[in-house]
Amino acid sequence: MTSSKPTKPFIHHKPALAWIMKLESTKSALIKKSGIFQSDLPIELDRSLKSFQFSFDYGNQFDLHGNLDLGPYKEELPLALEEQEYIATRVFLGTHSPPSFSGSIDRFHTKGYSETNEYFYRMIIPLERELSFHYQLQEYFFDTDLGYTSRTGSKCTIKNDDLILAVFHDDDKNYFLSIESKLAQDFGSFSEKAFAARNALAYVSGYYAGDSCYCFTFPTKEMKEPEHLHFLSIRSTMRSHYEPINTNPYSRLYYDRPVAEKWYEAKCLRPLSIQEFSRLGELIHTNQDFASAIVLILESSVASLLFMPGGYAIALETLAPLVFKEKKRSLNSISDKNLWKDIRLEILAVIDKFRESHPEHDYDLLSNKVDGINRTSNRNILKAPFGFLDIQLLDADEIIIETRNQFLHGTAPDLTGAGEGRTTDRLNSDLYYSALRLSTLLSMLILKWVGYDNYVLNYPKINEVSTGIPLNEEHYRKVLIVF
Repeated sequence: MTSSKPTKPFIHHKPALAWIMKLESTKSALIKKSGIFQSDLPIELDRSLKSFQFSFDYGNQFDLHGNLDLGPYKEELPLALEEQEYIATRVFLGTHSPPSFSGSIDRFHTKGYSETNEYFYRMIIPLERELSFHYQLQEYFFDTDLGYTSRTGSKCTIKNDDLILAVFHDDDKNYFLSIESKLAQDFGSFSEKAFAARNALAYVSGYYAGDSCYCFTFPTKEMKEPEHLHFLSIRSTMRSHYEPINTNPYSRLYYDRPVAEKWYEAKCLRPLSIQEFSRLGELIHTNQDFASAIVLILESSVASLLFMPGGYAIALETLAPLVFKEKKRSLNSISDKNLWKDIRLEILAVIDKFRESHPEHDYDLLSNKVDGINRTSNRNILKAPFGFLDIQLLDADEIIIETRNQFLHGTAPDLTGAGEGRTTDRLNSDLYYSALRLSTLLSMLILKWVGYDNYVLNYPKINEVSTGIPLNEEHYRKVLIVF
């Protein structure tokens, strides 16, 4: 059941946004006297997608040629921008064309800021375009001092910290994602939780907000006037077409309105609840393997057909043992350790008996294989988490699971039996179908694990015309078995 409507927060976006706009419009700055810079040095500044680009001419100031190398600058670099002092902590010198240097500043903060001090944090990520998740996440309204109320918000509770996520825009329709906490904490604690929440949102929405972010600190819980700024370059933006949930059937089934209307009239589709979304964020935050699998799924969703199904297959290989590890279940044929120990000794004794009577054979090789007798197959390992979570696998699902090794070795399964005469188009369609089938299986596994019990998009069915593989399946798949 979806929880009741939460309290609507009020967010002070305007002061931080004004700071961003002022900083990004700045075209000149000073490298302050320090280290090999024997006096203040003017530089030209330009905002790029992931960093701030800079250039300077040292010829008329002093000779840096023998002291300044290309590559990472190994010291902190004090800067002055619009009468505000900053410390650049990640600087890269990219080109040198005497008497000029140019490079990028990927990370900097205001003077006096410390990552180890505790502040109230608000992270703001500029977006390439609007990020919408109305049909994926439970509605969460917020008010902003920019003068409007929006429902493009959410809450992700991680380690008892209620992180508020909000997509907002300025008067020119430039969009931003903000993530904030009302708990005072150091940068490491906040950033780990904020990035977990961002990755959870990326998985659910298909939009990975990246490139760069501004982290503002505030001295009070009201979080109105920022005290410090910390700029960071982060992983590039990714936009996928394969979100796991969409409660608006017309957006995905626009080509078949009668079917879309059937699902719409049934009123059975629901988004991920705040609690389920929080569980997803919590798993990403606390389990590094799970977090890596989520990022791999996102990267695979925007990869070429050659890499997409292989990436999904690796993600499934990663997630499967995590599920049955959490369930504390063994997949071995004999799960009783003491019993298996006795059986193993009996088998080795039989081998040793024949070693004496028939010494000409390689018994060491046979003995070394005994431990593998009680191990389950990779196929069963990949199927096991679906059984543990009561997710029904179709015959078509098991076929794809059976062929996952082909993706890992760079080949494509022949799903239609075309044989040696398979065309490039047919091969690409087989790869695409396989990727869609694996994507749907991953959606069911991940969302059921976080407590979701509704419907996910069945991409092999939705795209059956494109793949050339007609299916007798529904366009949405229920996560739980229907008895």
